[in-house]
Amino acid sequence: MIRQHLVRAFERGAGRDHRPNIELERDVCEVTFAMEDSTFLECRVALHSWLFPARVVRPARIACLNPVTYMRNRAYCRFTYAATACALLLLTGRSQYESNPTTGSSQRGREKARHRNVLEQCGLSVDKLAQHTQCMRVFEPTRSSKSGLGHQLTELVFFLELSRRFGAVPKIQPFAEHATKHGESISFLNDLLGLNAFMFENKDLPTAHLKRTPPTNTVAACSTVISGGYRDCPLQTNCFKSPAVSLSFPRFAPCLRSLAEEHGTWMEQRPNRFTSTHVLHVVWHIRVGDIEPREPTNKYYGNVQRGLRNVFSCAKSQGHYVISNWDAMEQQKRRDYEKIFRGMQNVEFLSLSLKDTFLHFLHADFLIGGGSSLPRVAALFSRKPIYLNVAPYTGWSYLAEYITDGFDTSADGSISTTNVQMWDLLLSRDITHKFNCSLGMTP
Repeated sequence: MIRQHLVRAFERGAGRDHRPNIELERDVCEVTFAMEDSTFLECRVALHSWLFPARVVRPARIACLNPVTYMRNRAYCRFTYAATACALLLLTGRSQYESNPTTGSSQRGREKARHRNVLEQCGLSVDKLAQHTQCMRVFEPTRSSKSGLGHQLTELVFFLELSRRFGAVPKIQPFAEHATKHGESISFLNDLLGLNAFMFENKDLPTAHLKRTPPTNTVAACSTVISGGYRDCPLQTNCFKSPAVSLSFPRFAPCLRSLAEEHGTWMEQRPNRFTSTHVLHVVWHIRVGDIEPREPTNKYYGNVQRGLRNVFSCAKSQGHYVISNWDAMEQQKRRDYEKIFRGMQNVEFLSLSLKDTFLHFLHADFLIGGGSSLPRVAALFSRKPIYLNVAPYTGWSYLAEYITDGFDTSADGSISTTNVQMWDLLLSRDITHKFNCSLGMTP
């Protein structure tokens, strides 16, 4: 029905002799248009792209309805109608199309297309995720199995970047049931973040017949398995300090967020504390234990609070959740931390399981850590939290772990993001309804 409607639209604009061939997929509309000189024009539009009438539909109508323009630009007119039809499909017909039942190979084809679009967002070529017959090149990383959740998800990003650089098939294994050095398994990430959907689809790829080689700056030969861990990044340094993985988080965040939203289970597991849609939910994280980047005597958290004073004062209601391993903390140190947050509205000090902690991070409105990778990787997989960029305890090096749609602070917690930028961040998360004022601006 949608296809017939679009064909009729083409006929009205370009005549019955120029009927297009329209192929509709779950995420793609592809139109092939035969020209008078026996050539073909093709229009391929990803349906997840935002195409607005003012940008697409209106210019196409102007070009094709003006008789002079139409005669001089007949080919352009027909091709533009193809793009217009794709835009109209997105704007008016997508829901109807997606409601049609699909079965068998057609459904599998659409699922493949969905995966392909996610991978292309990552900068990984589609054909590199299938077994090559002419030049087989596999990147088989070695994971730090005992490291914590934040470290392991950061490693995952580095593995994707190295696969991209090596032009190799990533052969990554799912997170196993064994406990990390913190005593908890992180296998729940496989389903929570949708990683099972495609991240591990090459886990059983046979590689015993291939030659093994360590990561290098040169192009690996065919029939090769490149093996190594995050300490084997190019330029003889680990990935946390290597320019080879510069800005890896911004590169892969779009596809990882899409993956988690489309295939993960975390969105259906909202913490009970976050049920109110009018409360500004602010999650603070204090790392203690083997590495403590922010001692209670440090002024960092107090400076962050002062830098966000305008945000908090404009909020209709606030909920502050300070998460740490409070049970393992000395009583005096705990009292010192509690003193820092005592002046905040509706403060809760929480000791949670690793999974519940991560869910609070994923669903937060504001997410404020002290340099630990645990809250940072939550912002890598979730578009919801406005994350505070603070230098990791490993140092910024080449900014590989920077979240571009977060806000920034200096090492002492002084906020460098302006009110104008902060309001834009609130608009991008669609949470301005939680505020009584616009941070001193006219939105």
